[in-house]
Amino acid sequence: MPTFVQLADPEFGGEYEEARGRYYVGNSPGLLGPAYAPFDPSREGDLRSNMTLRMPIDRLTDRRTLLNALDSLQHGLDVNGRMATHDVNRRQAFDVILGQCSDAFDLSKESPRILERYDTRHITVGFSGSNRSANYRDHPSPLGRHLLLARRLCEAGCGMVTINNPAWDSHGDGVHPGVVYTMEHEARAVDHAVTVFLEDVAQRGLSEKILLVITCEFGRTPRIDRNGGRDHWPGLCPLVLAGGGWRMGQVIGRSDSRGERPNSDPITPRNLLGTIMQTLFDRSRVRLTDSVPRDLVQMIEETEPIPQLA
Repeated sequence: MPTFVQLADPEFGGEYEEARGRYYVGNSPGLLGPAYAPFDPSREGDLRSNMTLRMPIDRLTDRRTLLNALDSLQHGLDVNGRMATHDVNRRQAFDVILGQCSDAFDLSKESPRILERYDTRHITVGFSGSNRSANYRDHPSPLGRHLLLARRLCEAGCGMVTINNPAWDSHGDGVHPGVVYTMEHEARAVDHAVTVFLEDVAQRGLSEKILLVITCEFGRTPRIDRNGGRDHWPGLCPLVLAGGGWRMGQVIGRSDSRGERPNSDPITPRNLLGTIMQTLFDRSRVRLTDSVPRDLVQMIEETEPIPQLA
């Protein structure tokens, strides 16, 4: 299985296309190099066709042998380490074609009952306001199917799945919806999909193994304006965690009486990173792995998980 998969909802046009670009930049592998870039099914064209072997196995074996022979020559000329990246990518490609990876991406393998439980396509997301730009469009929410796919991928061995769920700009300015519309559409889709996901994961005995993280880039202004909207607010941001072997069922931290600032020790992005890292692997073993860049090791070592979860 790919180590990291990213799933992105269709965008609504306009500024959200730019936001989607930032999403891809944020998921880039950075110091680890392109071999660790996320796999995005929506960018791979006909995914099922690409994952299916369409030639005799002996012919594939001949081609693989030829590739290995050519690569042995290329390795001698490689001065920048790119061949190592190609080796990893090719090995993954053969594993996908020859293994059962493609089945995890195939939602038709699920029972109709499960598909119906997860389905959020009856909920319209986006904005159908009369003053919106022609560049914006609304559509049925795909979030439920994305979460079902995420469960299937994790169950099959994928380490990390990121889902982009856009269009939470509730400015109430005619171009963007107000709070009421956002809660009736975007929030309803999240409520439905997350509820089914957590129930499904628990029934499969995976709650201790899968950590669900729900968060965003910033919060919303504490006060609703005269147009029924809210704007960007960096002082507080929602964060919801479920599972992963941590101590659940609690509210951590509090805001001031106006909901503007933390009124307790703040939970920072580094705390979230530390929690995720400790869920994924034993952090003490990272320093013993030669292939991990030192800057990345230092960052992981300096992060601490949210203490109240332990």
